[in-house]
Amino acid sequence: MEEEYGIIEIISQPEAEIWINGKLSGKTPKLVELRTIQQTIEVRKKNFRSVTNKILPKADKKKVLNINLIDEKVARLQEAKPSYNNSIDIEMKLFNPKGDILQLGAKRHEKGQRANEIIRKVNLTKPFYVSLHEVSNENFANFKKNKLSRNGNFPVSNVSWIEAAAFCNWLSKKEKLEEFYVIKGGQLISFKENSNGYRLPTEAEWEFAARGGLDGKKYIWGEKLKPDEKCIANFWQGRFPNQNTTEDGFRMSAPVGQFSANGYGLYDMAGNVWEWCMDWYRADYYGESPKDNPKGPATSFDPNEPNTAKRITRGGSFLCSELYCTGYRPAARMKTSPDTGLSHTGFRLVAEGSTPEKK
Repeated sequence: MEEEYGIIEIISQPEAEIWINGKLSGKTPKLVELRTIQQTIEVRKKNFRSVTNKILPKADKKKVLNINLIDEKVARLQEAKPSYNNSIDIEMKLFNPKGDILQLGAKRHEKGQRANEIIRKVNLTKPFYVSLHEVSNENFANFKKNKLSRNGNFPVSNVSWIEAAAFCNWLSKKEKLEEFYVIKGGQLISFKENSNGYRLPTEAEWEFAARGGLDGKKYIWGEKLKPDEKCIANFWQGRFPNQNTTEDGFRMSAPVGQFSANGYGLYDMAGNVWEWCMDWYRADYYGESPKDNPKGPATSFDPNEPNTAKRITRGGSFLCSELYCTGYRPAARMKTSPDTGLSHTGFRLVAEGSTPEKK
């Protein structure tokens, strides 16, 4: 019996590769002649969601396959839940800035403002999840397989930047996500920019999340340090370093989520422990950073210690006071050597992409 063939016209927006029964067959738009048996046609393009169709050509007839490819990150966003609890019960909340203009930095007359906090307006256009709380000792014990202390619900501290990155990779692998950091021999080699795994926030993402919608305010809750004369975050009260009145109820760090959330429902974005960010530190970065989705400078330079590379930390800690560093202001930028763990420094998680299923 003579074989019969039909014509398939394959069109896509944007132009993309055509794979027929697993073999590359050129690019769209294209007319192809195929046997009248079921055919599997896949249209692929890097960074777009592939589309696969099973089609049965008809003899001497033309069928048109017209496909609109969706950007992979847009597709992930459409699939994403507003929030989810991951496999170690860290709650993640989705934010979609949609190009919102964010003002980084502080006004020149603001008390505590430093030279590295000049005003810089940026656009964040990519959706991302942020953990509601700082990573706790209990969370981190899953990674290190440590015996949990009685302080399980306190923020993990004494963690270096590279250890925080390794934790992100461990959790990504656990949930079958692509690891964001490429780490070999305890050293960072590179990033996988399109990874859907866990990572640390960029400095701009951190400040967007911390401000909670109160753009340009001195504190994440407004202009007054103690609204209604009450401490609403964990920082140093009294004269640093010899007198701590513990007006906030804590001499050192507090359990995560002990104080009220900010306008976005995130806890401890001011005080408690400093939080590692992804960016290298440069004092002059705000003067030259890109406007859209800044990721930090390519290298670090601290004029006070020019021979030591440093990563950004944000948010202040229980050691910050109005008389010392005012690090709990959302504009405040601190920096630390990435191989250093400190008793007042921890981190929180960020993730991009579709909602991971709990494993």
